Amino acid sequence: MDKNLGNEPSNINPTIGLIQIPNTIDNSIQDYLEKNNSNIINLDIESNLNYSKIFNTINGILLIYDFIENYNNNIEVKLKKFLTKCIETNIPILCTGNALHILNYCLNGLKPISTPSHSLDNNKSSYHRIFIPPGSKLAAILGSGGFVRVNSRHSYSITEVQKSSDLIASAYSLDDGIIEAIESPENIFIIAVQFNPERRGEIPPHFDKLFTSFIKACKKAQNGVY
Repeated sequence: MDKNLGNEPSNINPTIGLIQIPNTIDNSIQDYLEKNNSNIINLDIESNLNYSKIFNTINGILLIYDFIENYNNNIEVKLKKFLTKCIETNIPILCTGNALHILNYCLNGLKPISTPSHSLDNNKSSYHRIFIPPGSKLAAILGSGGFVRVNSRHSYSITEVQKSSDLIASAYSLDDGIIEAIESPENIFIIAVQFNPERRGEIPPHFDKLFTSFIKACKKAQNGVY
């Protein structure tokens, strides 16, 4: 009897859409993702993206929003539009840095508040300790919850007041209780961290599991399994 090939799991690596802001970030995270069995398509949010073509191609989206010297509202408007479409399409989403605020906004959260103590001038990372509650998706991915030291490159933040009711907090700053990670309680992989794990030399190596877990989620999405 002939097999129904359309229902068989794909042996092809999942395709991840990668948006990096600023787009001058080096290729180290792309190289890491590709070495861990994923294909990468770089997306320029400032161009006219073909949504239909993109969402027929990608199995997940990684949005890296690092420190930028000059705020660009036009970029954020386009990011919010694109990420809202990602949520509607029900694909895995991983956000880092300031992209946490974009995700929170897309799910009806409030604007972030100013927290200049969480960043340094001249595009340098500061560091602080955060607490990851056991039982969160983030803790499960990393292998444990607890206290950990991470980089910090943001000057805006959210608290429980600004957080979307559709998301749960999965990490907090020990210094002031600022939320450092959020995630969807639903089955789909939607996680945002306010630190920057793509700067792999600045945080503990077990945070690489965040990316490998994301790749696995994209593989499941590719095969129609969530």
